[in-house]
Amino acid sequence: MKTLIRLFLVIAIFGFVYCSKNLQHNAINQNHYATIMKNFNKDFSPCNQFYPYVCSQWTEKHLDGRYTSKMDMIRYNGNWEIQRYLKKTSLDEMPKCAQLVKNFYESCVGTEEFNYMGFVNYLEKEEKMTWALFTPTANRDVVFDWPTTMAIFRKYGLNDMFIDQWIGSSKDFKLVDSTDMKFLNKSIALPSGTMNFMELDELIDDFETELLLAQVSNGNEKTFKFQELPYTWLKRYLTRLIGAEKLNVNMEFNMRNVEGMDALDKLLKKYDDKFICRYLEVRFLLYLQKADKMTKANKMTTDKQNIKANECMTQTTALLTPATEWILSQLHPELLDDIPQMQQIFDNIVKGLSKTLRMHKNVIIPDYLIENLDTIQLQVGNLPQSHNAAEVLKYVYESLNLQNNNYYSNYLNILKYHFESELNYATDMLINIPTSDIPIYDIGPKYELPLNRLVLPFSVLRQPIYHPALENIFKQSSLGTLMAQQILDGMTISKTRDTSYLEYITSLHTSFDVFFSSLEPKEAERLKTMFGLSSLRQLKKMFFINAIHYRCEKDYEYAEVVNSMLMHLSDFNEAFDCKLNMFLKNF
Repeated sequence: MKTLIRLFLVIAIFGFVYCSKNLQHNAINQNHYATIMKNFNKDFSPCNQFYPYVCSQWTEKHLDGRYTSKMDMIRYNGNWEIQRYLKKTSLDEMPKCAQLVKNFYESCVGTEEFNYMGFVNYLEKEEKMTWALFTPTANRDVVFDWPTTMAIFRKYGLNDMFIDQWIGSSKDFKLVDSTDMKFLNKSIALPSGTMNFMELDELIDDFETELLLAQVSNGNEKTFKFQELPYTWLKRYLTRLIGAEKLNVNMEFNMRNVEGMDALDKLLKKYDDKFICRYLEVRFLLYLQKADKMTKANKMTTDKQNIKANECMTQTTALLTPATEWILSQLHPELLDDIPQMQQIFDNIVKGLSKTLRMHKNVIIPDYLIENLDTIQLQVGNLPQSHNAAEVLKYVYESLNLQNNNYYSNYLNILKYHFESELNYATDMLINIPTSDIPIYDIGPKYELPLNRLVLPFSVLRQPIYHPALENIFKQSSLGTLMAQQILDGMTISKTRDTSYLEYITSLHTSFDVFFSSLEPKEAERLKTMFGLSSLRQLKKMFFINAIHYRCEKDYEYAEVVNSMLMHLSDFNEAFDCKLNMFLKNF
């Protein structure tokens, strides 16, 4: 009898757990369905204005909220979870990576007003640097050396201001304009007797005009040993940057544009060190604008504290990404259990992309694209792939120490840490390593070309893009499409609006084809019953709507691309009965 009672209890408990999970699964999917399907703006036709048809009502509701896009919403919710973890967990219970997150975040939140002098004072103390901007014009006692100044700023992430323009592409070189100088003039009070920012503006304008005119396209490439470098200033720069003790006179540097460097050398000789130092300092201060997470919040009339906290956490996740990813992995162990499902979606997408690209007979597909698709790998989580990632991160962050009460030194220490890590792991000559910069926090998947892998951060694995309980039709149309687009974007070398168009249409077509080509009739009936749909066509509508929904944002740059892209997809036109589009396609 006791055995029967125990058996009954086990069955009852199992049934209760199963029913609870089933109810939760249904609730998550029904809520998701309601969110994407009940916000249409019927003032727009889905056949030629699909983006506003799907998104305009959502964006109108969130114009003045804490976020104005779905991706910002995902970021905001992730930030909030990390903030809650930091608040509830004592410092002693955290591994070092989480302690760094806590200290930097608290130093940011605790800084009332943004002040550039925090950076100026830090570099004066730590680098023994004298700022040309703060030195009176009449002072002849200070000897300035601009290669040294450039080396100092490079250590904190500023581009190799001159070298970068002649060894790589200069098309993205952003000029300093009068708006920038007015901003600095308003933000920083220079001592009396110094040249103010507006006086300097005209000189910088003339200099940058000459800088652009001096550029040489398609120069010759040549490798120099350090002792053979023909420019004294370049030797001084590299010596300060790498350190005299680490420099080998036979160390080789590959110069990609010798004629361009010759022209640059002639130009720089026309200007004195003090002016070039001022120019570099202006560039560095403008570069540090990204550190200002206080001014925006202080300008708000309501919710200042939450806005500032969110801005500071976004900054933290940008600068300490692996550490914040570790926290998210601990908060969501269910995502670790669901990695095989993500891997399956990835594998199907890669096969689908390869199939789609091979079908384009009228488009020349580079061989490397197909070859990369054959060997591409997926990494879930933007952190070390280890069963004990916290221990690995302890070693990774071994040299980095932060305090919870000095935002400016923390910020610069992290930038310096990133540069030193880059230098330590560089396998090529210093001039050829990727230019360090303040990281931009992008929560989406990122394709890494050198390793041929797609990194899927934990930060993006939340609704509306992903949840373990979501039906595959939602996972495939959002995460699958996003994966496909990021792979194509990462593998595309020449970026134009046309390539963006092709990436969108190819990624969406691929994810749609992958899902519906393998959809069994029985599974289709189950989905229709679950969501109260009457036809396969309605399922296809739901797929397309979900594939665009997570892109909803105010002033979306590619809204017109989405609209025109979908007009050319036969499956879309059939799903929404776009007869005119189908007719026009014949011509």
